[in-house]
Formats: sequence, structure tokens, C-alpha cells
Amino acid sequence: MNPLSELITFKNELGLDFIKESEQDLFIGKQQAALKVHHYFAVDIALEDLDKLTLTRCEHAPFFKWNTAQTSSFGFGNIYDLLSAGHSDDSLIAALSEHPQVPLFHSFKFSAGQRLNKKTFNADPKKDPWLQWSFPEIVIPQVFIEFQKDQSHNLKLTVITPQQGSGQLSFKQLGPLLAPPEFTAESSGVTDRESKAWNERSNKALHQIEDADTPLTKVVLARMKEVESKSDLNPLQLFHYLSKQYNHTPTTHFYLESGGMSFTGFSPENLLKRDQAQISIDAIAGTRSRSSDPVQDRALEQELISCAKEQAEHLAVIDAIRDYTKSLGHLNCGDQQVLKLSNVQHLKTPLSLKLESNDRYSIYKLAMLLHPTPAVGGTPRIDARELISELEDFERGLYAGVIGLQSQSTDQFTVAIRSYLCLGNSEFKLFAGAGIVKDSIAHNEWKELDTKFNSFFPQKLTSDVGPSNEQ
Repeated sequence: MNPLSELITFKNELGLDFIKESEQDLFIGKQQAALKVHHYFAVDIALEDLDKLTLTRCEHAPFFKWNTAQTSSFGFGNIYDLLSAGHSDDSLIAALSEHPQVPLFHSFKFSAGQRLNKKTFNADPKKDPWLQWSFPEIVIPQVFIEFQKDQSHNLKLTVITPQQGSGQLSFKQLGPLLAPPEFTAESSGVTDRESKAWNERSNKALHQIEDADTPLTKVVLARMKEVESKSDLNPLQLFHYLSKQYNHTPTTHFYLESGGMSFTGFSPENLLKRDQAQISIDAIAGTRSRSSDPVQDRALEQELISCAKEQAEHLAVIDAIRDYTKSLGHLNCGDQQVLKLSNVQHLKTPLSLKLESNDRYSIYKLAMLLHPTPAVGGTPRIDARELISELEDFERGLYAGVIGLQSQSTDQFTVAIRSYLCLGNSEFKLFAGAGIVKDSIAHNEWKELDTKFNSFFPQKLTSDVGPSNEQ
């Protein structure tokens, strides 16, 4: 059964009424691969029906979920390899700029584009949990669904059927939601050795920053935290549950799954987003915790705003983005804000830029140009990445990389922070980073990381003993 007939059968089982909108024949790439693109739509979709779709998965194919305040999107399957013969990634994305009805999903790692003497971890899964990661960097989904969260509650469905090699898909639902998920899990805990190792890495970075002979002014060091569930969890159901919990925060939620592994994140930081001719960029750096007491919460906010160390870290991000984009035009800086999330708050400055050409290829190239920003790497960029490679004792993989969606209604790339990797159904690797600048204190940065962990993963799974105060 081909993907279209399989999906029609599946949607009938769900009781959803899709209306055929159009059908197009496309010939793409140097090999002129022949595709038929089917467009459907549905209106007044009830939230419970959307939940049914959200808990749909496609077996034996990479699939992704993408939630923002405006849209909820998901895609199944991948025909990228069918079109890429004779192409580099750049040339194929450039060719697809003429066909915005063909969606693109991107996921590139923190190390993307680096030309460094990169540390290897000798295939040690403890240090490099990404060894078996198989999700492609670029996906052209065979089935793509996009739901508009405005008053119309419209849903658009795109199905791409190659004339040769249909790439059979098989759909199934995961069953009822667990609300909330009933898991019993525990952190692996933090040993004195790990605490001291963090202090040593932080202080080595601080010494380099304070060395007048080096240009380094900031480096972002990350922690990987291990959590294990005592009973099997369904990672997609966990994502669905957590996404609802964080739905009130200005974050982008993403979920990628392939080969029995999944990567999930709830990122507050857009690398860039296109709004017609305007490109918006988030400059986010500087952190304080939140308080349930409004008076104390405002006091923490004022402490964040008035802290010279946090302001210097924030300004470094703005200056670097201005430098990266100086050949493209004038970078407009909005007023500084305080971005309030569930249990952390950040300094944020909205930036904007107009490009001469804002097709999807130009947007993609700008994302590659900006990555990684000082918010996840440091400044200067090459020096910071060299030091990260030297000091960190694990592979970041997609953490602090970039996740992006380009469709007819979305052109957005987000920084993959506040994220975790799930191996199977019970093993989780949580990631978070802290900026080390002049006057940083290792113990305080560790506490900031604990606060960040608790901002995207249930607190009962991430409680542990913090590091010593030893410097």
C-alpha cells in the first residue's frame, strides 16, 4: 500500500474529514525526480482530534514534531535521498526554493561546520550517547501535517508520492494519553568526582578568559545529566505531556525520533524566524531563577537587570550577531526585555534584519552563518569552540545545535537547548549549558544548570546533590 492510500485509510479510522485542495506534478533536482504533491485541508479541527494525530507515529521511518504558539506540525518518512543524487545539500535546498510547497526539516549538530581537531571518545556510549543516532540532517517528509492555532483551527495535509519507489509507510496510534505520565525514575546522582570535575573545567575556562594574552571573553560549558526510568516510558507520550505543561511559555517544542532513539527540547531561543521580508533573531543570555512569590520574583528580575556580569554576557551575544551579519545589512536592536519562563528568567533583546533575498535557501544559509551564537558557544567563536572541545568530557551531538522547519507557513530555526536524548524507553541524557565569563563562580553556574534542568524535565526526576563550594 502506498503512503497516500495508507494515510487515507488511517484518517478514516480517526474519523477526520480531509478535503482535497490540489494536486501537483513536480520535477526536482539534477535527475528531475518526478513527484506528485497532494494537498488536503480540514477546518474546525477539535483539540481532541488533534491529540489523536499528535499521538500518531509512523513505524520504520524518521518522524518529527514541532510546536510553537502559532502552529503544531509533524512529518513522517523521508524522500531526501531520492532527490539528492548529484546534489550537495546546498544545491538541493537552493533548487527547492522554487517549490515552497515541499517542506524541509533540518537538524544539525553543535559541531556542524567546524574544522577543529575534535576530541573523540573512542566509541564510548557513556561519553558519546549519539553513536547510534540515525535521524537525517535534512528531511523531506512524505507526509506533513500543519495545524494553525488561530481561531479557524485549520489543518493542512501534504502527501508526496514519488512516481518510483513509493517508500511504504505504516501508521498507528499509540493509545490513550497518560495524564500525567506515571513514571518512577531516578537521577544517577552527582558524585564528588563529577562536582570537582565541573569546578576544574569552569576554572580552567575562567583562567583562559582572564589571561591577557588570549582573546577569549566567554565560553559556554555544558553538563550532561543521566536519568533512568524504573519502568518503560513512551517518549512521544512524554513529549506530548510536557508540551502541554509548557504550552504557556514562549518556547519552541521539538521531537525527533528514529531507530529507537529520540531527541526532545523546549527551546526559548529562536536562531532566526522569517516574517515576510523581516528576519527576527533572539539574543538571549543572562539568567536568574524564578520565585512563586511575586515580590521575590521581581527582586530576582531587578538583580538580573542590574548585574554587570550578566549584562556583559548579554552584550557579547548582540555584538557577535552584529559582526556575523554586518555584510548583509543593518541589524536593528529592540529594547531589552526579561523573558520569563516556568522557573528561569533571561535577558532578551529582539534583533531584526532585512535580507535582499529571503527565499528558503537564503534563510538556511543565514542560519548556518549564525550558528553557533555566543549564547551556546562563546566569543571569539573559534577560540571558544576549541576550548569546549578540549574541556567537555562528552559529545554534545544535537544539543546546542539547530532544529529548523521550512514550509509554506513556517520559516524558523531554533537553538536546540533545554533538551534531552532518550535511548529506548528508559534512559535519558539531559543537557544544559552555562556561560563562563570574567567573575563567574563555578558553584553558582552549577546551581544555574540545575535550575535549567528543572525548567524542561519533571523536577522529581532531576533532584540531586549539588557540587561542593570548592573553587
